[in-house]
Amino acid sequence: MNGFGSVLNCIDGRTQRPAADYLSDLFGVGPVDAVTAPGMVKHLAQPTDRTAQILDDLRISLTRHASTQIGVVAHADCAGNPVDDEVQKEQTAAALANLRAEFPEAEVVGVWLDIHGVAEPIG
Repeated sequence: MNGFGSVLNCIDGRTQRPAADYLSDLFGVGPVDAVTAPGMVKHLAQPTDRTAQILDDLRISLTRHASTQIGVVAHADCAGNPVDDEVQKEQTAAALANLRAEFPEAEVVGVWLDIHGVAEPIG
């Protein structure tokens, strides 16, 4: 494994390791740079007061660590985005579209983590 990947994830500690492990394997990279915010996908689906900072932080990973792959994580039982799972999955699809438009050179994938931390692709 070589190179870096990037993950846009919730702050929830239950999601950190499963997301990083899943994306490291999926992307075939070692380290996965993490940008976190409570309820991440809501900030990426529709602009909020945090969106610009999240994108600026992501740019550091893309430029300084030459990451070309971005994972966007949503998860069950999210305290920062307490909406139904299906709403979060819809937000993730919107987030993916927005990120693909903003960073067309990057591979952008969605990840859903269930209540047990099991990862599956979405979007």
